[in-house]
This record gives sequence, structure tokens and C-alpha cells, in this order.
Amino acid sequence: MKILWNGTIIAESHDVLIEGSDYYFPHDTVDDDVLKKNKVIFHCADKGYADQYDLFVRGNTLSNGAWIYPHPYPGAARLKGRVGFKKHLVQ
Repeated sequence: MKILWNGTIIAESHDVLIEGSDYYFPHDTVDDDVLKKNKVIFHCADKGYADQYDLFVRGNTLSNGAWIYPHPYPGAARLKGRVGFKKHLVQ
């Protein structure tokens, strides 16, 4: 699977966790050069607090296009070290 936005591959891996409409890629398969951390922190009662990232590609920005749970709750420990994306970005 891969994440594609604005004509650029953001992430590519066969090791993808799918939870509802969210896809979690190993962080080392994501192009960090396009991730720009913003000031938004999202709280999920089941997973914990997620840092939000904008995707910045070819002068265009997709706000909150990715997120990371740096310290997920124990029940979501499988998300540690992964970057989340919405289904509409998956190819």
C-alpha cells in the first residue's frame, strides 16, 4: 500500500495496520521531508494524544494530513512508531 498526495508518494509499505478508516504505516516508511508538525494535538479516548502533521508537497499543504501517537495508551500500543493517514490518501 502507499499514501499518495499531490502526485507524490508519501509512504509505502506492506506492513500497514488498518483501524476503521485510518491506515497506520511504519514511521520509517514515511517521507519525513513532507511532514510538518503543527500545533494541533488530538485526543482519542481509546488511543491517547496524537501530534498532528501537515503534508507539504510542491508548495501545497494538506492540513492535519497525518498524525502520530508518540505515547499511545496501553490498549493502542500497536500504534507506537506508526504514522496515521485517512483512507482517501491510500492507493
